[in-house]
Amino acid sequence: MVVWQGVTASGSVVPVQVNDDGSVVAQGVDGIEGLPGKEGPPGPEGPQGPPGADGADGADGQYKEGDNVVFANGTFTQDLTIGFNGPDDFGFVEIPQFGTVKINRNLPEERACIQVINTAINGGSQRAQITNFGNYIADGTISCAKNKAGFTSQGELYFSSRGQIWKLVVASNGLVSADPYEPVTQKELPDGPVSARSC
Repeated sequence: MVVWQGVTASGSVVPVQVNDDGSVVAQGVDGIEGLPGKEGPPGPEGPQGPPGADGADGADGQYKEGDNVVFANGTFTQDLTIGFNGPDDFGFVEIPQFGTVKINRNLPEERACIQVINTAINGGSQRAQITNFGNYIADGTISCAKNKAGFTSQGELYFSSRGQIWKLVVASNGLVSADPYEPVTQKELPDGPVSARSC
């Protein structure tokens, strides 16, 4: 039997180990494997993957196009915009939170944007309209300046001058004069059922 010995770097003599097959158990020139190092930083982000498949169709809503919907009383805390889109007319009604009502229409022709209609039992009606061209059309009396000027329901003009209210009169010979006039007394109108619509 032969016993191998080896000399270390420090000069010590040590036996050389072999396994059961007689092979030399050597650690090699580079030494034994060290302990695992610390985890390195994450690598760069990879490329974007392919788009996913389409999701399933959602459930039907409570309302559909053409339904008549009646809402209960409510309060909007932000701006409210209601849009409408017809075959040759579109626009929207905007009510900002400060209370100003804006009605916008995209039409070259003049149309009524706001109408207030009072329909009588016998079928007659009176209405007031504001058009998209800024015109005001009314079937009844128009008064302003605290009823000191305006038009009667017959279209006669009345106005105030020198503290007196006058009505403009045209004589048969074409001369114009002013006659004293007492307008219909205006009073506070109570809220009542009115058929009103905004187009």
